[in-house]
Amino acid sequence: MADDEHKVIRVFVAIEISDEARKGLKKAQDGLRDAKLRVKWVEPENLHLTLLFLGDTFERKALQFAERLDSIATDTPQFRYDVTGLGFFGSRRSPRIVWAGVSAPPELIDLYSRISDAAVEMDYATERRKFKGHVTLARIRSSKGTADLIANVNDMSGIQFGRVFVDSLLFIKSELTPQGPIYTVLRKSELGG
Repeated sequence: MADDEHKVIRVFVAIEISDEARKGLKKAQDGLRDAKLRVKWVEPENLHLTLLFLGDTFERKALQFAERLDSIATDTPQFRYDVTGLGFFGSRRSPRIVWAGVSAPPELIDLYSRISDAAVEMDYATERRKFKGHVTLARIRSSKGTADLIANVNDMSGIQFGRVFVDSLLFIKSELTPQGPIYTVLRKSELGG
């Protein structure tokens, strides 16, 4: 059994979405459920915008990273973004993820960049790529019967689901279970005024 110093946890940095956006996305999920295929839906209470996924890491190192988030958050003004439209990752024949899009105001892009820089400085193996914000709604388990789902996703490509006011960052531990992930907020970093 590993001692506490070598305990490994799975973590990511996220922004909570608004109740307005959560309700709109749940309604979208309900509309998409008509497609008869194997899908793992994200529970509405677990919907969020992931800024950076760090994955499995030593708990001690993760908590040190969480402390860095405090200073990043303090230097970031509060801002807003919109949750708009649906799309999917993967090909039309074999979609893997259904997502809701996120507008990317300059504050959000800058915040993502500074969090990514901090992760690199702490030797996290993160992908350096352009920010493509999205809220994951579902993971598709089989490509059978996806034509109806894709048509419904395309029908919702222009819908605005809600606006989100961002006043904090969340550092979240994710425990994977057969029933779905269990999220625990380890730290909440308040954004500056």
